[in-house]
Amino acid sequence: MFSYSQSLEDGKKYIYYHRYLTAENVLHDYLASHPSDDEAWMLLVKSYLLQNKLQQAKDSLSLAPSALTDVPYFLIAKGSLCLF
Repeated sequence: MFSYSQSLEDGKKYIYYHRYLTAENVLHDYLASHPSDDEAWMLLVKSYLLQNKLQQAKDSLSLAPSALTDVPYFLIAKGSLCLF
């Protein structure tokens, strides 16, 4: 028996189809094994904001590795949060 690992592309697909909670879960799982993926952090914040979960979006960004603070996708996530 094997376990199916969801990908970043799956998270994007779920956001596209407005399945935000599923995208949130997929992105959490993905980030558990790929914590330095700045695009995944941006998509996670996007999924939270699309569900009006502002506090969870803020909390998620505070959990990201500090090395990401100046990376473009991460800056987009922070900017999106400021504009919400």
